[in-house]
Amino acid sequence: MRRVAFVGLLLALMAGPAMAQPISVGSKTLPVNLARVVFDIPPGQVLGDWRGGLLCIPWSKLKWREGRMQVSDNIFPDTFRREVRAAGFESGSDDLFDNEADSAGEFTIGARVKGMTADACSAESEYVSHREKGSMSFTIEWQVYSKLQRKVVATIPTSGAFAIDRFQRDGVINPLMVGAFRENVRALTESEAFRTIFVADAEQAAQEQKPQSNNLIVLTGAAPGAKAIPEASGAVVAVLAGAGHGTGFLVSADGYIITNEHVVGKDTKVRIRWSDGFESDGEVVRRHKARDVALIRTNPHGRQPLYVHRGSPAPGATVFAVGTPLDLKFQTTVTKGIVSANRIFEGFTFIQSDVAVAHGNSGGPLLNEKGAVIGITDWGHREDGEPATLNFFIPIGDALDFLNLQAAP
Repeated sequence: MRRVAFVGLLLALMAGPAMAQPISVGSKTLPVNLARVVFDIPPGQVLGDWRGGLLCIPWSKLKWREGRMQVSDNIFPDTFRREVRAAGFESGSDDLFDNEADSAGEFTIGARVKGMTADACSAESEYVSHREKGSMSFTIEWQVYSKLQRKVVATIPTSGAFAIDRFQRDGVINPLMVGAFRENVRALTESEAFRTIFVADAEQAAQEQKPQSNNLIVLTGAAPGAKAIPEASGAVVAVLAGAGHGTGFLVSADGYIITNEHVVGKDTKVRIRWSDGFESDGEVVRRHKARDVALIRTNPHGRQPLYVHRGSPAPGATVFAVGTPLDLKFQTTVTKGIVSANRIFEGFTFIQSDVAVAHGNSGGPLLNEKGAVIGITDWGHREDGEPATLNFFIPIGDALDFLNLQAAP
C-alpha cells in the first residue's frame, strides 16, 4: 500500500482572530504578495499516525524527512493569491509571465511552517481499490518584509487545519497541504496585525497622497545648464542619523538638502558630511512619510546646489546615481545605468533603473547626463542570487510637490 497521505490534528489558532470586519468603502488596501514558503520542521519529527484498513487501525508513525525545505511548487502561491483576493486585497497577477505585478508594493510576505501534525489512513483490498483520507494542520510564522525599510516589520503567527473525512481514490497529500495552508492564510488576513499594515482607512489613505500644506519654499542659487558629473558630486552629502547613514543633496544656496524620510526617521537633528570631509549640523524641517522625502536645513558654506529637472525621463536614457553605499568610506560613489521604465506603485510614480545602488545610497540624487537631478534613490527589489538591477527612484518633481518646494527657474 502507498504511504502518501497525511492527516493533521486540529490546533487552536495562535492568532485567535475573531471574524474580520469587512473592509470599509473607500479604504485603501496595499498589495499583498507571497515571496516564499519554507518548511522548518526538524528531520525525524513525528507528525502523527499512519493507519490502514477500513477501521483505520494505527500501523506506524509518520515522520518528517525533509528538514528545512523551501516549496517552489505553485500550489501555495496560487492558494495565497485566491484567499487574499477573496478577503478584499490585491495580490499579484494570474499572468504566468508577469513578474512585475508580484514585485509591486512596499511589502512582501514569507511563510515559515514551524509546526505540522499529520494522520493518514489508506484502505485497499481485493474488492476495493486504493483509497485515502486524512487531515493536516500547519502552524505558520508569517514575516512581513518592508522593501523600503529593508527589514521584517511584523511577525504574525497562525495555525489552521483541514480534513478529508471520506475515503477518496485520488491521493490526499496535495489537497491536505493546500487546505491547511489555506486556513492559515484566512487566519492571517483576519488578524489585526495584518490589517494594521495592509489596510488604511479612507481618510488616512487620502491624506497620505496629499503634499504638505506648509508655506512654499523657493529654492535659490542653482544654475541651469550642463554640469560635469564630478562637479555635481560635490553637492552630494552623507546624512548621519540615529539609525545609520544615507545620502542627500544640496538643492538651494541657502542650505536646503533633500533626502529620504526613512533616512532621517524621527530625528529632528542630523549630521551632514560633505564630499570634502567637512561636517555640519542639520535640522530636519519637513518630511512626508508616505512619499518618503525629507528636507534638511544646514549651512552650505558657499557650496553650489544642484539644478533639478522635472519630467519623466525616457526609457533608455543614461543616468548616474551618486551616494554613500554601505560605508562612509565609499562616500560620493558614482554609478552609471539607464532608465528602464516609469512605474506607478500604490498611487506613487517611480523611475525604474538598472543603475547600481546599495544600502546607504538612499536619498541620493539620480542625475541625467547634464548633471541635473531627475530623481531620488528610494528602494530596490532583490531576489537571492539575482543581480541588483531593479531599483526605484522618486521623481524629483514629486519631492518638490510633497515638500512644497519651488525650484529656481
